[in-house]
Amino acid sequence: MVYIFSEFNFAAFGLAALASGALFLLFLGVFGFRVSKRKKNHPDDYKNFEDKLDKRMNRQWAVMSALFYVVAVVSMVNNIPNRTEQLQKEAALVKLTEIVDSITERRFGERCAFNGASVDSTWVESDTFPCVTIGNIRIWAKGATQVNRNSVAIRRAFVVGTLKDGQAISRRAEIDFENVRWGIQTSYPATETELNSAEISALAEALNPTR
Repeated sequence: MVYIFSEFNFAAFGLAALASGALFLLFLGVFGFRVSKRKKNHPDDYKNFEDKLDKRMNRQWAVMSALFYVVAVVSMVNNIPNRTEQLQKEAALVKLTEIVDSITERRFGERCAFNGASVDSTWVESDTFPCVTIGNIRIWAKGATQVNRNSVAIRRAFVVGTLKDGQAISRRAEIDFENVRWGIQTSYPATETELNSAEISALAEALNPTR
């Protein structure tokens, strides 16, 4: 049912219905004009013309309206791969955010040395960040919200990156647990990523292959 109830599908059927309605009003205006003209020129012989014109224009409207809906259905079918990817990506994001949430709650607290490593094209200036490293994947806090003499309150927002050669780090996803994003079927922490569903699933499995 999630394929049917989507913004794209509603828009496709809405445009088809709008086009069909506009065509009906156009045909109605043309029909009235032609009948009135016939009645004016042939007041004693217009009923038969009116009946034939009505049947012909109804058939034309029905055929053209059907074509509009066929185009809408074809558009929906062509959108299935994109819709499938959206659903799979949402499921993968839910899994990834759950694993990252569990890791940062349970294991967060160590400090990893970046030592001038670059995150994509941006150099990390500080020597260390609160983070955790699992294999070649590193999760670090995006920022601190409160700092005092005895403690640092870490904002529940994290970056997930993969370590590359030469200490460079590729940013894979940014997860903000303080913001909720409503998806197609469920809600999950706001996540910014350019990964597709398969890549997100692979990242989640690499962080915790037992889940």
